[in-house]
Amino acid sequence: MIYIVLEIGVLLIIGSSLLFVDKRRGRVAWAQYPEAPVTIESMNVYASERAKRPYVGRVTYTFLVEGQRRCGWCARSFVTEQQAWEFVGECMSRTLIARYKPENPNESLLFQGRRTARQFSR
Repeated sequence: MIYIVLEIGVLLIIGSSLLFVDKRRGRVAWAQYPEAPVTIESMNVYASERAKRPYVGRVTYTFLVEGQRRCGWCARSFVTEQQAWEFVGECMSRTLIARYKPENPNESLLFQGRRTARQFSR
């Protein structure tokens, strides 16, 4: 019985560390893609159905790839409406870039340097 509990504990620790490594690997993977300066087109804060984080800050942006306009959006959930407005305000006040996949420029992620926009205000 104790052996089974220890095995489950070890599996949980390994699983959570792999999840962390996988998230980190995802950010590193995006760093290899081309970048383009963005223009923030709109920002919004709205209420969601989520109980723990009921407010969402959303930023819509555009960027150019080979002369064609592309767009994307970034959204984060927050506990308070004020936090959500601070997030969208930070996006407006920063110099941001979009990293995009050359094979599909419609897939993009918003960055400031190495930080993704989802990491702002943390």
